[in-house]
Amino acid sequence: MKGFYSLNSFKCGLGLFICVFAGMFTYADPPEGYDWKLVYEDNFDRPRAELDKDWNFRNASEWKALSSRWAENAVVENGVLKLLVKKEKRGGQNWTAASMWTKRRFKYGYFECRFKYAAASGINNAFWIAPSFTPLPEGAARFEVDINEGHYPDKISTNVHNWSDTWTDKTGAKRHRGWPQGFKMGTQRGSPFYSHNLDVSVPMSKIRISSKHPGMFRIAKIWALSQSEDGVYPNWLDEPSREIYEELTDFALNAKVASFSGNYAKNKTTKPELAVDESVTTSWATQASGEKFIELDLGGDKNVACIQFLNGWRNKNTWRSFIDTYKIEYFSAGKWNTLVDVKPKPADVDLSADFHTYGLLWTEDELVFYFDSKPIRKFKHDFIRSRAPVLLSTIVAEWTGEVSDAADGTSMDVDYVRVWQEAGKEDNACDY
Repeated sequence: MKGFYSLNSFKCGLGLFICVFAGMFTYADPPEGYDWKLVYEDNFDRPRAELDKDWNFRNASEWKALSSRWAENAVVENGVLKLLVKKEKRGGQNWTAASMWTKRRFKYGYFECRFKYAAASGINNAFWIAPSFTPLPEGAARFEVDINEGHYPDKISTNVHNWSDTWTDKTGAKRHRGWPQGFKMGTQRGSPFYSHNLDVSVPMSKIRISSKHPGMFRIAKIWALSQSEDGVYPNWLDEPSREIYEELTDFALNAKVASFSGNYAKNKTTKPELAVDESVTTSWATQASGEKFIELDLGGDKNVACIQFLNGWRNKNTWRSFIDTYKIEYFSAGKWNTLVDVKPKPADVDLSADFHTYGLLWTEDELVFYFDSKPIRKFKHDFIRSRAPVLLSTIVAEWTGEVSDAADGTSMDVDYVRVWQEAGKEDNACDY
């Protein structure tokens, strides 16, 4: 088998970087070390009507989404399957998309799809396996393996779910066991920590931080610091320098949140006040679409010399999902003044521009996820052991990024779907 590329294999700054060159990969081969036999293939080089022989289609509204999904949104053009996204009212929702799954079910093998993303944020481009809509053997787990839930322009998301392993949390919500892992295929833009000094301390009564970041993000802490005697201010990411905070006054601490955008989940764990408390382990979460902003009322003029904020998600020492576009303003002398206006940098990888292959090696006790023939994740399991169809789908939802009219008329374009199984084990594939 070719070398395994873990999450730590490629780094650029604080983020993952995997080189992607247009046209480098045309068609991929299954992993080496197995006696593979191709047991299923659809190149979509036939009339659309013939797909009904091999595929089922979703025709319904979707829970927790902005789109319903219909068979009419799956079309074939010049040997390419297009899962269309349209801005149209149907099924009680404002968008439509598509979802389809094979009539054949499979157990173990190598699963591969060559596709490119819909060229807009707010769309989930998915290639996955799950025993949905089918009865399971007694005692078998109902699982889901997202080989890729891709988000424009450069995000790959590999997710594993055990829907049978559930419990009820303290709030009464039903939870299930899940293991998500995402990959940003381009250079990580931005930073989890931003610090901006004023030339001299300025009396200000309010501070506003806003962003047009295309998606939900979190702010864990905002600082509005007093003048430093030597002009040096702490960097929270640099642990030794955090001691300087003790020498300064933080005027943002417990400031009144005068106005703010809607938060992602309106509950006590994501409220905006958490951005101005003492803790960096709590955070305010924004909504996904539109401009996000938070405004702090300092309770009268305070002499502020440095404004900082900490954003993103932290997993041990790894940061992700931080913003690269934001504006900081302060209210002084009867008017709003701009301290900094940081513009977004364009992505250097666009997975909607070219076709790429996404694959899954599924064995009795392991999953290996592939991108353009390179393994990017391994996952040990003891419950993914039932036959399942292959699913292709698009859906419009705010949790995938900002939803705008740019999504109207876009599509996830699929070149082919292929399934290999080891010779002599083809009985692990069956029809409904």
